[in-house]
Amino acid sequence: MKSAILFGGAGGIGSRIAKDLKKEGFGVIIADVSEPKKGTGDFFVSCDAASEADVKRVVLFAQDKFSSIDLVINCQGQYLIEVLENTEVYNFQKLLDINLKSVFVVCKVVVPIMKWQKRGYIISIASMAGLRGKKGQTAYCASKFGLVGLTEALFEELKGTNVRISAVCP
Repeated sequence: MKSAILFGGAGGIGSRIAKDLKKEGFGVIIADVSEPKKGTGDFFVSCDAASEADVKRVVLFAQDKFSSIDLVINCQGQYLIEVLENTEVYNFQKLLDINLKSVFVVCKVVVPIMKWQKRGYIISIASMAGLRGKKGQTAYCASKFGLVGLTEALFEELKGTNVRISAVCP
């Protein structure tokens, strides 16, 4: 059985992806700060994906339940509509922690494992706001541009391995 870890998979896009993966025969672990609705995944592990210790705990759990980590999807995200002048630095940092730092941490933990396995796929849910700036979304666009840049850089670093990475921009 192939395995998938969905960080931030308790709601929204993540919960829909989890249900589809289950239909495709994946074993699904939901790692989120919020508990998912019953039937969303096979397992739930409480996790702040911006915490390296939490992510390592999730990965150890996945390795215990499945023989490998085949797919990791970064669905964690927060949205903020606010012009620059009205955005508190605290809210900007919180947005960066959720939308960018957490993906960096997840990749930092899972990439070495996937390289060791000689396979794996990481998908991050970004946004069109990560490709094109939008009025009133300065902080959000900055976080999603960062996510796209992180993904592109990791794509280059992972060439020659059998570990793939991509970002989806709905």
